[in-house]
Amino acid sequence: MPIAAVPKYLGSDFSSASPAMRFGMYLKLWGADWKRPNDKKPALDHAVSLTPTDRKAMEALAHRQMALFERTGTNGLQLAAISVAPFTTGLGNEHPLENGFSFLNPYGLPYLPGSGVKGVLRRAAEELAHENFFKDDHWTLPAIWHLFGFEQWPTPQKDEAAWYEWVNGFGVGSSEIEKYLDGLDKQSSITAIKQKILHGENPLHKLMNEKGLHVQGALKFWDVVPKFNGKGLKTEIMTPHYSHYYREGENGGESPHDSGSPNPICFLTVPPDSSFTFHVICDQQRLERTAPELTKDGVWKDLLNRAFEYAYQWLGFGAKTAVGYGAMKIDPRVKKEATRKAEEKAATQKRQEEKRRQLEAEKAATDRRKAEEDAFDALPESRKLLIEVERALTAFQQGMQIEKETLSNEAKAQANNLIEKAPSWPDAAEREEAAKLLEKLYEGIGWHDPGKTKKQREKRVKKKRDSIARIRGGS
Repeated sequence: MPIAAVPKYLGSDFSSASPAMRFGMYLKLWGADWKRPNDKKPALDHAVSLTPTDRKAMEALAHRQMALFERTGTNGLQLAAISVAPFTTGLGNEHPLENGFSFLNPYGLPYLPGSGVKGVLRRAAEELAHENFFKDDHWTLPAIWHLFGFEQWPTPQKDEAAWYEWVNGFGVGSSEIEKYLDGLDKQSSITAIKQKILHGENPLHKLMNEKGLHVQGALKFWDVVPKFNGKGLKTEIMTPHYSHYYREGENGGESPHDSGSPNPICFLTVPPDSSFTFHVICDQQRLERTAPELTKDGVWKDLLNRAFEYAYQWLGFGAKTAVGYGAMKIDPRVKKEATRKAEEKAATQKRQEEKRRQLEAEKAATDRRKAEEDAFDALPESRKLLIEVERALTAFQQGMQIEKETLSNEAKAQANNLIEKAPSWPDAAEREEAAKLLEKLYEGIGWHDPGKTKKQREKRVKKKRDSIARIRGGS
């Protein structure tokens, strides 16, 4: 029976150890028949389970990342995804099975390194900016340099033509390259590189082959610790049939054929339907200095959202993505919650905008009334009195029937005030205006009160017409 290659005093029960320790140091493979997968798979199955302590550590790491992320404010972007296929990473790490796995030290939990996330996202952005892929007018090569950084793109030794075809698919001109170089920190080396690149035959090719230019991008990608249901990791087996060709072909061995002996190889995976939360932090100050157009209205966040969606569907994360591993989709629960929050935010912004407009309208009305009052106070007394009578008449004409009696009394009071003061005005034109205004007012409210006898009505009308005549004549 295979055992772990450890001293006897450690015992044989390693169920409380982390998955990394059970997969590495405590894996029970000593004495196993390496040609029989049945001897290896039980050992791996024992290594992949998660203990309650592992799950608590996983939750604690998620809470810690959330607490740190909340302090970044608008400088951070958080996205949640669900894996739709098994996920594996770190297969190239050294291990007796020749297929390792990436565990986060010192916790011993599976994780996706932030450098791996950055690499996938950069490739997604490049394909979105390339004319031979899903051309996205939002992504450009300079935007990739600003966000992900720049370093020399190695030229393939065997197929240089393919490299040039790839580079030419971005359509970046000298003016864009010059603008990018101008945005970098001004150093003598940068100035020399700029002159060398811009005065070359093809500036883009020159830039891609430049060995002396290494620029850090504005984005930082955090490690991702997946959260998954079930007991733990899963063991999968791949069975290559062509080992006789790969190992001996170059030395005159057999040519590849379908009758080769399968060679079962076990490796670990994170099961589908696991949750992956991605965190990206942007150096806003740096980006504001080098590419301010990417900081306006969160443009860099929109670009990354496009890149993530593309990577979920077409690239995948981790290892073996060419055969479908690492494919993901946006977490529908998080997407629904994000939609709800966006709708709430839009509704709040709409209410705030309406309130702002209302306050602005009220302020404008207050300012207008104040200006009218100031302008009114600056008028001569005669002009003020004429305006007040005109206002009283307008109020009577526009008022409701239930208000007519009150408005009529106010208009009469203003008219009596005008009759008293207008005859002494020196300006004949103003006196004539006052007389005509009184005639108009009495035509509106009536020359006499209702319920009077004929003689009383005639007396009231004569008195008012005499007052108007006295105003015209002056006294």
